Amino acid sequence: MSYLKQYESNKKRIAAFALHSIFLFDSITWYFEEMIFMNMMTKVALVMTACFLSVGVEASCAGNGNRKEVDRLWKEYEKASENDLPQKGTEILGKIKDKARAEKLSYDFWRAATQYVSVSSQRDWKRRVELNDAMKTEFRAYGDPIILYISGTDCNRDDASECAAFLEKWARKLKSSQSEDFWDNSPVSYKGEVLRSHIRNDYEYVLLSMAFNRSLSNSIGYEKIADKFNSTYSETYPVFALHELYNINASSSKVYAEYAKKYEGKAVATLAKINALSLKFSELEERKAGEKEYRELRKYCGSLVAEKKKFSGKEGLILKDEDAAENMIKTLDSKELSAEIHGKDIEVHLQNLGDVNISIYAGENLNVEKLTKKDVPVWTKNLENKAARYYVYDTLKVMLPELPDGDYLAVFESGKLRHDCNLSQHSVALSANRAAEGWLLYAAERKSGKPVDEADLVVGSWNGKELLRKKVRFNGATLMDSDVQSVLKGVGGRCWLQCSLTDVQGLERSSEKLGLYTPEDNVSQSEVDWQAQVLTDRSAYRPGETIHFKTILYKDYRNGRMSTAPSEEKVRVTLADAENKDVQTVELTTSDFGSVAGTFTIPGDRRNGEWRIAVFVGGYTVNARWFTVDEFKLPEFSVSFVRDGVKYFPGDVVPVKGRVFSYAGNSLSDARVEYAVSDWNGVVDKGTPELDEAGNFCIPVRTAFDKESYFTVTMKITDGAGQTLEFSAWLRVGERFGIEAELIDAADGSFLRPDTSEKVRFSSFRHSHPITRSGILKGDAAEFAVELADCDGEHLDGEIEWVLKAGSTELQKGRCVSGKNLKIDLSGEPSGVYTVEFSKTYEYTGAGGGKESRTETLEYELLKLCDNETSLDADVENAFKAIESSDGNISLLFGASQGDIWANIMIFSLDSHLLHNEKLHLDGIRGKAGSLKMLSWKHAAEWSDKVMLRIEYFRNGLYRTFEHEYQRSRATFELPLSVSTFTDKCLPGAEYRVRLHTGKSVEVLAAVSDKSTEDIRPNPWSAVLPAFCSIYVDSYNGAGCEFDGWAGDFGHHWRFDGGSNRLMAKAAMAPEAADATLSESAAEKEAVPFQLVEEEPGFSDGSESADPTKVRKNFQSTLAFEPFLQSDENGNVEFRFRTSDRLSTYILALFAHDKAFRNATLRKEFIVSQPVTITIHEPSLLYGGDRYIFRPALSNNSGKDISGTLTVYVYDGDTDSQPLSVQNCPVSVAAGKSVNKDFSVFAPETSAMKSYDRTKARLSIKATFAGTSSAGGNKGTKFSDAVLVTIPILDGKQVLTESHSAIFRHGTDREALIHSLESQFVNTSHFGAVTRETKISELVAETLSQKTELKSKNLLDVSEVLYVLLVSEKPDTQEVASIVKSLLDCRCEDGGFAWFAGMSSSPILTSVLLERLALLREEGRLPEGTDWENVLTDAVKYIDRQMFIERNGYHWFNGISIGQYLYVRSFFPGLAIDTKTIKADVGDKRFKEVVKSMKAYLCPSAKEDALNRQILEKARRSSTILNLISSSSDAFDSSIGLKCRKMKKVLARSVESLKEYAVEHPSGGTYYPNAVMPFRALLPSEAYAHSLLCDMFFHWSAWSEKTSGKPDARAQEIADGIRLWLMVQKESQQWQNNFEFVCAINSIRRGSLALLETSIISLSKTYEKSFEEIKAAGNGFGIKRQFLVEELVPSTVKGQEGTKPSKLRELKAGETLSVGQKIVVRYSISSDENRCLVHVRTPYNACLRPIRQLSGNYGYALRIWRINGAARGFNAWWITPQGYREVRDSVIDYWFDVYPEHNTTIEDEFYVSQAGVFTAPVCEIESLYAPHYRANSASDGSLTVKE
Repeated sequence: MSYLKQYESNKKRIAAFALHSIFLFDSITWYFEEMIFMNMMTKVALVMTACFLSVGVEASCAGNGNRKEVDRLWKEYEKASENDLPQKGTEILGKIKDKARAEKLSYDFWRAATQYVSVSSQRDWKRRVELNDAMKTEFRAYGDPIILYISGTDCNRDDASECAAFLEKWARKLKSSQSEDFWDNSPVSYKGEVLRSHIRNDYEYVLLSMAFNRSLSNSIGYEKIADKFNSTYSETYPVFALHELYNINASSSKVYAEYAKKYEGKAVATLAKINALSLKFSELEERKAGEKEYRELRKYCGSLVAEKKKFSGKEGLILKDEDAAENMIKTLDSKELSAEIHGKDIEVHLQNLGDVNISIYAGENLNVEKLTKKDVPVWTKNLENKAARYYVYDTLKVMLPELPDGDYLAVFESGKLRHDCNLSQHSVALSANRAAEGWLLYAAERKSGKPVDEADLVVGSWNGKELLRKKVRFNGATLMDSDVQSVLKGVGGRCWLQCSLTDVQGLERSSEKLGLYTPEDNVSQSEVDWQAQVLTDRSAYRPGETIHFKTILYKDYRNGRMSTAPSEEKVRVTLADAENKDVQTVELTTSDFGSVAGTFTIPGDRRNGEWRIAVFVGGYTVNARWFTVDEFKLPEFSVSFVRDGVKYFPGDVVPVKGRVFSYAGNSLSDARVEYAVSDWNGVVDKGTPELDEAGNFCIPVRTAFDKESYFTVTMKITDGAGQTLEFSAWLRVGERFGIEAELIDAADGSFLRPDTSEKVRFSSFRHSHPITRSGILKGDAAEFAVELADCDGEHLDGEIEWVLKAGSTELQKGRCVSGKNLKIDLSGEPSGVYTVEFSKTYEYTGAGGGKESRTETLEYELLKLCDNETSLDADVENAFKAIESSDGNISLLFGASQGDIWANIMIFSLDSHLLHNEKLHLDGIRGKAGSLKMLSWKHAAEWSDKVMLRIEYFRNGLYRTFEHEYQRSRATFELPLSVSTFTDKCLPGAEYRVRLHTGKSVEVLAAVSDKSTEDIRPNPWSAVLPAFCSIYVDSYNGAGCEFDGWAGDFGHHWRFDGGSNRLMAKAAMAPEAADATLSESAAEKEAVPFQLVEEEPGFSDGSESADPTKVRKNFQSTLAFEPFLQSDENGNVEFRFRTSDRLSTYILALFAHDKAFRNATLRKEFIVSQPVTITIHEPSLLYGGDRYIFRPALSNNSGKDISGTLTVYVYDGDTDSQPLSVQNCPVSVAAGKSVNKDFSVFAPETSAMKSYDRTKARLSIKATFAGTSSAGGNKGTKFSDAVLVTIPILDGKQVLTESHSAIFRHGTDREALIHSLESQFVNTSHFGAVTRETKISELVAETLSQKTELKSKNLLDVSEVLYVLLVSEKPDTQEVASIVKSLLDCRCEDGGFAWFAGMSSSPILTSVLLERLALLREEGRLPEGTDWENVLTDAVKYIDRQMFIERNGYHWFNGISIGQYLYVRSFFPGLAIDTKTIKADVGDKRFKEVVKSMKAYLCPSAKEDALNRQILEKARRSSTILNLISSSSDAFDSSIGLKCRKMKKVLARSVESLKEYAVEHPSGGTYYPNAVMPFRALLPSEAYAHSLLCDMFFHWSAWSEKTSGKPDARAQEIADGIRLWLMVQKESQQWQNNFEFVCAINSIRRGSLALLETSIISLSKTYEKSFEEIKAAGNGFGIKRQFLVEELVPSTVKGQEGTKPSKLRELKAGETLSVGQKIVVRYSISSDENRCLVHVRTPYNACLRPIRQLSGNYGYALRIWRINGAARGFNAWWITPQGYREVRDSVIDYWFDVYPEHNTTIEDEFYVSQAGVFTAPVCEIESLYAPHYRANSASDGSLTVKE
């Protein structure tokens, strides 16, 4: 079976396994084993798989050498493969390889080698890469180019350039060889049999294979292959002609006709005509041709069939298997029958058929296959097809008579064709509303909607049981009596209702069963709980920093009113880390304004990532705020992209514009800026954009004609100090655009046009795209917000044309501007429906250079209703317009114009009580009085402030409803907040004064923080608006149904607005708008603009001048946090703060509130800067011996050219000591520019430093500048700056632990084992190593002693907990009884078990439960007090019935497979299948089909065994057979006719096969690597699989001993080997106390006492060593670090000539990196086993900065594998495990709960940020669960970086 077919046949089974591990393996293992293997093999090998998978192959046709021995070996291999014996098969294949190599039998050698890899990999997937590499090595050594080509060794068969080069290289040898075996068994892909006779040597074979390869013809370089082909075959018929035909890619049959004319009289001409048939047929279909044309096509096909017969010999061979004409004739002559039933109308469609008979049968779940003579139709009809046209469908129509409601089967017969469909008709509609008082029911006629006065009501449970039947009288929506309410309440879950009655014709009418969900209580809770607003100074912190927080406790009464907590309310605030562990807690009491505030200091020893502050009141969490804690570097600059509003079309050059800006306002003139434009295939353009003085740029993006294009524009910017950031934006260019319109201030309501879906008011006009736009006018004018939107949703400038129409009559028209409002006056126009049509046309240049145009339109329907009207003159089914009433009443205009409407009107309170209930009838005659009514009710004082009006009705089989909530008027909630004194720029270290204005008696929180922190994580403060609780009343409805059926033959966009979008989240965008406030009523009267004054740099408000002697060293990001500012009686607030030394943009954030919790927010921005600034990006640390190029950047913002001296001081520790070095240089900086200078800094070994105490050694580096202006009127003005940074210095040595361990088995030499371990130490001697011994049996016992908790009452959890409890030594009796009760609650009346109590039975879940209970019964552990035999018998009978039910889908749709069923059923061999009852239910035919499938599963022949290579499924089948043949009863076997002898034969063959799949483990145990593939690290499934295998071998050996007198020694050996392997797994895995692991433990406990004495002995030693001396060492793990750099390589695909996909290559020894360069660090990890709690530590050099700075989850849940193809430079499988990634200043730590075995990789991307020479510690990996399993990498040397 092919890969894709196998996928289709298994994909649904994959999903089904989620319920239980047993179902995984039979469903997907085989498929994924094949998938992985095929991706590992080359594409050529895939093509050839069909050849060598047929193990019964014919002898090779090679003419050289002795064939007899090779032929004999192939027959032996065929037998071994047939019996699924992989070890024997590989042994034979090895012999064939050796013999073929010696005899130079190339085809046999190639075939045996590829089969060897395939079969070996099916036994142990871990060897795939090794085997594949070895195979290619063998091929190269063998030296036959035909093998190299076929296998894809050293030749990529998808790359034309490589193929052409291969031909050149091997031309001579290929031309001199004739490997006819390959020619015959791997023919050319197109007409291989024809071309075979034109192949004279291997060169021509390879050339033809390339020429007839479509992937190559689309590859760059194919011209060279085409030239070789033309020079070889240009005069050769039919080769050249076939190649010409092969390359025709036409959409019209004319091209083929021209070709046929060219080769008229030749077979290729006929072939061309045949190829054109599908196009001819499509052309007829497209133009809906008539009968005559199809007859002509039929005649033409007949002529082609006759024409084919004229050719014979070689010409006839060309047309071999070309059956398109014959197939077309079959299609045209085919007879088809189908029928559509809608209501009483039947349409029958006939193709090439005469009359049709229709029969209607009454009854539920009728099956046409089970109809007997006793089944009499209630109606029959014969229809004559008088037209009887050829091929074209004839349609016959007939009407059904009146029939009672119910279920029917319709059967349609014509000739030998018969089709059927099931139908239902229910003429009663039913709705149910659940008020606080109980359920309200309403019944009506489904068509007319007229209410039903009386009906019989039936209430039933979800599983079908009838609970109540009584007669009910209706008066509109009627509150049911206590009997009904009691039953509905008692169900406690799901149930159904049905109403029935007899109509005037005496026919029964009924509703569908209306499903209800009846929880205990759904009434809204009136109690109001505390809520909290939590505010922090920032949302991003580094460890060691202080978090400032404020919490405001308030209540929201959900009616527009709020209030803060009273004073002295106790509040608990807790800081929790990324692992959700509490770090600190403070107890606080509220102020008079309900607020508390405090601080937390973040410790440095907790895991980085997402932390939170949680607020508790009375033990309950009232709110929490999440924030980031990480060791990030703040950005110094950002980019904003700006959209120009122009519409661009394919073929245009699109300018991508934006601005690069510094947060400190510095010049970025020295920054290196690069851009790359990429599409889906790679980089299409790159360059360096020009920046003007303001940082503006424009990047040209060239687009292609005739297609919509998607691009990513990426900018990489490195500033003068070395910081590199990347910014990305999406660009989409296409013809499409759109018009968006929103009706402003529309009335609340809706209207429904006839035969359409309900149209509701359109409320969002940028991103929502409802099918229709509509709205109801409030008054006489319609005001629209209109906008043009590009294909990516962004705003476009331009004018839009509009037309107002009434029907087809134009009333007004004009133009409006995109983004501006349009007002249309409808005063004087009568009520009715109006349409506004908006349109826009763009003209553009098309691909051919001509002018083309694109027009888009939008229609908006308006309904104008006047409040005083009594008739509705509009073409609408209904209209609802809520009226805003000044007197607070509940008012609504309700109208209809398409006929009678009978409606229910209900008004509900906030807590779901029914306040009012009435019926309403509208005549619904258009334009007549009574078609429109004003409904009004007084909003009674005793009613809640908010009420909900619900109107519902049925009409034409549809349920219609309208809801609207009415709220009493409320006072305004706005709170004024503005800044009255504010300055937008100031100096560092200066005092800053802010004056605010707000309301009286208001508390204000003011915080000032660095805006660049919001690039790490935004910190929005949002105003809190009072909630208006929505009123929720459960509502269910069923509108009934009419006959309806079918029978027969089924013929991220990006924003260019500089807003808050973060562009791929890699860096922040431009500054946001200055203000974000709820109400800003005062102007900023005293704001002072920034000016640089020569005499006094600073501000006119008296802030400090720059101090030339001051050194900037305080770089805190929070400048102020004032939580309790209070306004005076005039609403004024003033506070002061001092700026830090960090130059950046800062945010002043304000949150104000009063005691009624009226609140408002405000944000302002200002810059801290100075005329001349030094910028430094120092490394986070250095290692002793590193050489660092210190590179300060000097920026001149003074407006004058300056000159001076830049001096750098390096200190050991603090600056009060003598500097280690002083370096200076003269520097000149032009106005508005930046320069940088390099200074060399050497990091000494920490032991040589005065500041050394192992943790605090550090270098202090001070950079100073002093200079004067060198030109202008104020020449000589002094400017200066000084900055001090501190860099920790770490020792250039690393403390490591080296461990080695081994299994110590009972009876072996302990001292020899320890001596062996001592000899394995690499980096240190074994002397002083600590020896530990761990007994595995004790670890196993610990697992069973774990407490088992029931987390959910679903059946799987309940049965698992029950199983685990009962296998433990001393189960708690009361706990067991409680679990048994929960389990039996899931039992259904049909004997099956449901997911939860009250749900329907599930065959899958019942099967899982039966297995678990059967295992407990075998061990005598089922608890007393329950009739388990009855429970089990009923459940078995249930799955018996389910197994035989015929399903429309597959078994995974709530069904079970044959293998699953038989495995579970084998535990109950004494229960016979009730064949009589089942045959009566499903029919004899279906019963025989299922039994046949069971026999085929249990008793297949070796050739037909579908379970070959399916290890676990074969083991399960073996267990199934063992259970059946070991039983004293054969009741089950006999009931389905199973033969014990055949099963025994299959069992013996399967056991022998499974023995050969066993693989010896390094521990000495035995395991099955492929048992649970592809799911690596799925520990429970792996444990379960091996326990099943172990138990199967154990029982097989016992059965062998019983039947033959001696046990199977090999089976016993494997069983014990598996037990040992399971013990080894337990030693390094944290097994949970669940079903799968307990099964494994039970298998272990059946082992011998000697086996249970197995232990692990480990030796561990901790040592210290210099980085460069460390060698790779490991125990159970291996780890290697590689540095990879990215390169762009030209695409080899035609049409992508300018595209350059990226490729990674390894950094060469001695290669120098550059600052700003991106590198990838790959950590290749090997693990002997799946291990738990693994920590991977990956230090990085001080010159690197992680691109992903933030900690978080690593890996992807649904991407266990990813393949690195050619674009990544490697052609292999790479495994990405899932875990947690923690980023720190010098290391990235990974934490994994489970780390998979074998080879995996982890990758991280870095920017090179520092120049110099840098070293780093080696990488480490360790299992924290079993710490002696660990490894370290070897030293990588140093990285050298230049500027």
